Amino acid sequence: TGESALKNVQPLFSELDFGGIAIAHNGNLTNTNQIKEKLIKSGAIFQSTSDTEVILHLISTAKGNLIDRIVYALESITGAFSLVMLTNDSLIGVRDPFGIRPLVLGKLDDSYILSSESCGLDIIGADLIRDVEPGEIIIIKNNKIDSIKPFKKKIFVSSDKSISIRCLLLSSIALGKSKIYNLLQSEDVINTIKALK
Repeated sequence: TGESALKNVQPLFSELDFGGIAIAHNGNLTNTNQIKEKLIKSGAIFQSTSDTEVILHLISTAKGNLIDRIVYALESITGAFSLVMLTNDSLIGVRDPFGIRPLVLGKLDDSYILSSESCGLDIIGADLIRDVEPGEIIIIKNNKIDSIKPFKKKIFVSSDKSISIRCLLLSSIALGKSKIYNLLQSEDVINTIKALK
């Protein structure tokens, strides 16, 4: 989210205590305004109207190593997103826990590549290795891949009404009416539906 303006052009870059970081973001966050308001009250200064800058500020203010900070930032946001980050020594890709926004891992010669879609790999002649899984963080460092999945499993609700109704019917049979009602009232499902709008 953010207006079409030069100040919102990605990747955004910042110099943090561990070194430089560039971040590019595909998606929409549903709680940006609330987080941004808290960050501004604590002294943060924003240069853009982009969701991406909120993520960058969360990484900046978190404690721990870089991956701990990224996990903290991602646990703070809700919505549909994929991220690619570049640091002094790592390329990092993240896909939201619902897997709504795509992110793929590819390889060109001896170099690994992250792209929002496989057609991005095709254009440059790279090979597709695999999709990044929902909730997965891929860390590419020294031409080696590490993968972590720090988030609990999320449930995806399709914007296609016919698919959602079929899933709802099957789920209600399997889970019972009271459990499916509680599921539909969960914050994760409500925020996912908002992100799809």
